[in-house]
Amino acid sequence: MKTAKILIALMLTIALAGIAHALPLTIEDVQINDVTLNQDTENALSLQRGEDYEVKLKVSSEEELTDIKIEAFISGYDNEEEQISDSTELFDLEPETTYIKTLKITIPENLETDTYLLRIMATDRDNDELIQNYKLKIDAPRHKLIVKDVIFRPSGEIKAGTSLLATVRLKNEGQKDQKYVKVKISIPQLGIEGTDYIDEIKKDEEQETEEIYMKIPRNAETGTYEAKITAKYSEYKTTSSTYTIKVRADEEYTENPQPEIIITQLTQEEPVKAGETATYPIAITNQGKNSRAVALIPQQTDWAETTLSESTIVLQPEQTQTTIATIKVKKDTPAGKHATSITIIAGENQKQITLTANVTKEEKSLKGILETALIIFIILLVVLGIAMGVTKLQKKEDYY
Repeated sequence: MKTAKILIALMLTIALAGIAHALPLTIEDVQINDVTLNQDTENALSLQRGEDYEVKLKVSSEEELTDIKIEAFISGYDNEEEQISDSTELFDLEPETTYIKTLKITIPENLETDTYLLRIMATDRDNDELIQNYKLKIDAPRHKLIVKDVIFRPSGEIKAGTSLLATVRLKNEGQKDQKYVKVKISIPQLGIEGTDYIDEIKKDEEQETEEIYMKIPRNAETGTYEAKITAKYSEYKTTSSTYTIKVRADEEYTENPQPEIIITQLTQEEPVKAGETATYPIAITNQGKNSRAVALIPQQTDWAETTLSESTIVLQPEQTQTTIATIKVKKDTPAGKHATSITIIAGENQKQITLTANVTKEEKSLKGILETALIIFIILLVVLGIAMGVTKLQKKEDYY
């Protein structure tokens, strides 16, 4: 009998030893962005998706506690890689002392709008955890666009001097439809950018731009560059994101390359009389390894008309061709030097050359001068005859 009582007492001691006690910790106050939350009741606080929030806790204990950890989290978000939670490091509590701990949680962009529980859980090594729940409402902002994805073509490394195409996908996570969204991609280090527009993105839907064209400068160096995507919507709102692209330098590029197209003016200035024409031969040589198309655009002026024998030519490698520029000077052009220009375009390169016409007036011949003098003399004789006739008539009238 005595042995049985001892066994029962031992079993009760073991059982009581296995029972964990409640953690003697008090959560005095919980605030989000300085707004105090009420436990287990609806809180007049709405959190928006895509924003960071500060959770401030006041805790105390009547006993000395060691290795305390406090965690704040929101359950119900199905994404193992992106949890809505934060926790403190392990810390100790002295009796009758209030401790302030600050945590930060981020509400994901794609969290469904609804009411969730913010759980505050305090634990140590020996006692039961202490959990308190606070109801929070998660809302979507009225206007909210995010950059969902960007597709670059080519997707890997891009060679300097070649084209880069980009397609931007946006998602509307706000409460309102968005219209006339301006999307811009810029690579500031390379000094290039491109723009496109999306007519409309309805709420909770995604839309993408057309391919946005940019050209990597030929002198770009090998390296990784930051591409910034900016979407402007709802008048003054913007959203942005950054991506990286890899550029490989063009090994054939030189800082001061020899020009492939050589332009030679056989004459730059010609004398010409007003009303007549002057010609200017222009020799164009292709020193490159590939055929090149060359366009010539004459400048039109108010003193002359400029025409070309060929306005577009195609040159094979090492080929030279001469085109003739003809300037027809107008008759009323004053004497002196007058200049016009021709713009020569070969691919991305262009050059402007100047043509000068030294205009002179036509000198009158001796015959012309004599004819003019004779006409003036005859006019004077006629005027003199008329004057004498009038004088005689007046004398006769005085006699009678």
